[in-house]
Amino acid sequence: MKKYLLMAAALLAATMTFTACGDDDEKSEEAIEDIVSGKTKPTVTINETADKIVMTAEWKNAYTEVHTATFDSNGLLTSYTVASTYATDALADAAWKAAQEANGEDADLKVTRKGKTITADYTKEYPEVNKDMMRSVFETIKKQYESMSGK
Repeated sequence: MKKYLLMAAALLAATMTFTACGDDDEKSEEAIEDIVSGKTKPTVTINETADKIVMTAEWKNAYTEVHTATFDSNGLLTSYTVASTYATDALADAAWKAAQEANGEDADLKVTRKGKTITADYTKEYPEVNKDMMRSVFETIKKQYESMSGK
């Protein structure tokens, strides 16, 4: 989890380096500045079914993260991915660069990109985790997001 938060911090710092060219880029740049400064608060929801827990965190005009944990019939984790979709190509490019740099520290972490969406597969980071444990992880992440912003 610590690696994930460090990657998120690096991502936010990296997104500050791009130059806005259009209205959408300017809105996204302002949204990132508001996230970094703590002025904006994400909308966070957690939904659960028998074999899946999905947490969505959305920062308006910037990006959306979707954490998806799936479980087998015994309630053990079979996969955990985080897909981050960015509002602009510039944000996605900066995030991809940060993800590539962070991934150099952990060769086991699989990070892929498709358009404006970057997906990290954290399954290997959580071996032998059950649904109750993962629910607790999601609740902790949600609390961290809610406490780090919205000043």
